[in-house]
Amino acid sequence: FGLEAAHIELAALLPTVHSIPQRRPVVAGVVNVRGTVTLCFSMHEALRSAPVAGHPAPSMMVVLRHKSWRVAGIIDEAIGMIKFNGHDARSLPATLENDVKRHVTGIHSPGGKDIGKVDTEALFETFMEGAR
Repeated sequence: FGLEAAHIELAALLPTVHSIPQRRPVVAGVVNVRGTVTLCFSMHEALRSAPVAGHPAPSMMVVLRHKSWRVAGIIDEAIGMIKFNGHDARSLPATLENDVKRHVTGIHSPGGKDIGKVDTEALFETFMEGAR
């Protein structure tokens, strides 16, 4: 999955995640981000994607900002920045589940690797629903 760079504040190693009682599965807990307690979400749960088999447990986070929200998302890896041309996006396959279709606007294939472009608005709606 690819996130819009305009919303990314930081990508870093995942600090200790402190759990919150009676939380929804999408909410992983809270983390300390540069001295600020920050709500932390599971990107796998938010995007309804299964972890890659044989891949180590997620060890990174990405801190995202959107409107007045600042959250951390647990991710598997951060590859870097890739410039997407909006006209080059392919349509989503019909086989994708509706939960994934809600969050992904198109598929890009830079260097032959398929990357789903995440709809930031939809992602933050999922975060807000999970935080209620």
